[in-house]
Amino acid sequence: MPIPRPSVEFKGIPDPHWLAGFVDGEGCFFVSVLKSRSCKLGTSVSLEFNITQHCRDEALMKGLINFFGCGRIKSDSRSPSLYFVVTKFTDIITKILPFFDKYSLQSVKCLDYADFCKVAEIMKVKGHLTPKGLEQVRDIKAGMNNGRIFLNKYGLRGTEKFVRKKMYLALILLPLLGSIASGLFGRKLGVTGSQLITTSLVIITTFLAIIAYLEVGLNSIPVSIQLFK
Repeated sequence: MPIPRPSVEFKGIPDPHWLAGFVDGEGCFFVSVLKSRSCKLGTSVSLEFNITQHCRDEALMKGLINFFGCGRIKSDSRSPSLYFVVTKFTDIITKILPFFDKYSLQSVKCLDYADFCKVAEIMKVKGHLTPKGLEQVRDIKAGMNNGRIFLNKYGLRGTEKFVRKKMYLALILLPLLGSIASGLFGRKLGVTGSQLITTSLVIITTFLAIIAYLEVGLNSIPVSIQLFK
């Protein structure tokens, strides 16, 4: 027999330290890099701070709007979740960042917050509107949230720039090199040699494709490959 969940009356944010701890568990600092025709570089950069809760906690979400003096509530038709979302850059700079600078996060999320602040600093000086600044934003984003978990797990921390600049070309060239090697030098290499080379390159390509999926599929980072300058 299911036991009904007791209702809890929201009585306001207890104190700032409680809220910082709450964000440690339920908040997210997200950098969005998306294709945009309206931007000179064809890519837009934006920041988002959000907190996720069940729809039964709508009063709490409204309390967050009152506490920070900004943000809005979004719903999700696919789940019973509500999102407190702040995307306006001036609100993030003047309200969100000063709060967490004063009341520090204690979990690993503080690392995502630090990267979030780095991107904010780049955006403050319009650096994201330049090719160099946009590349810096992409490198930072690649190591945040899910990307940070993956890079740390497989010992790839610090390799983000190499991954971004070299990996996508390798995805195209490695299978091609395998085909050329077995096609042009197959007789000299022999059956076993050709199989070893092509199989090895396919395995390497598969590994790189997994990393590419992490960056593009999970972190929503658009990628363009410049073949000629």
